[in-house]
Amino acid sequence: NETVRSNVLAYNLGTGQLVTSWAPSLNAQGMAIAASADGLTIFVAGDFTSVSGVGRNRFVALDASTGAVRSGFTAGLNGRARALAVRGTTVYVGGNFTTAGSSSRTRLAAYSTATGALLPWAPAANSEIWALTAPSGSNKVVVGGRFTTLAGASNYGLGAVTGDTGAPLGFAANSVIRNAGPNAAITNLSSDTSQV
Repeated sequence: NETVRSNVLAYNLGTGQLVTSWAPSLNAQGMAIAASADGLTIFVAGDFTSVSGVGRNRFVALDASTGAVRSGFTAGLNGRARALAVRGTTVYVGGNFTTAGSSSRTRLAAYSTATGALLPWAPAANSEIWALTAPSGSNKVVVGGRFTTLAGASNYGLGAVTGDTGAPLGFAANSVIRNAGPNAAITNLSSDTSQV
């Protein structure tokens, strides 16, 4: 009594029933999912290189109603993406990539949610990003992962940067939380603004 789905699916929050009309197919795992602020687009990040037969490298925008790949949103990354955060008209992506399209981006990138254009935001991390949150009402992006430096500043697995320029921000929690390196990482961040 199972229904075939390939690495992503949707179900009704009220009933728990599978949404049978939404069935995009990823050729490898999806690792993060987020909706645009207007609810019309679903962003998925992961290890995939194809979505429903359309070439999309590790990051895709899908129609929230039909699951169709958004044709104008052709963002591509050269390595795994495992974290997403949306605030307003920007979607932030984190992972283990070093290029976004043909531009250098070291594990963090940002795109316009409307056009898919790569934005100039380009803080760098020296190891993989596992988690992102972009609290509404702030100009902050909080980043978690395996890194020990973020945007040129010492940040041990957890840090914050500005959402517009990517400049490092002081973040008191990383003076207490020391979880980074090849065998440890910050892997989840609350999107609840009272928690960051």
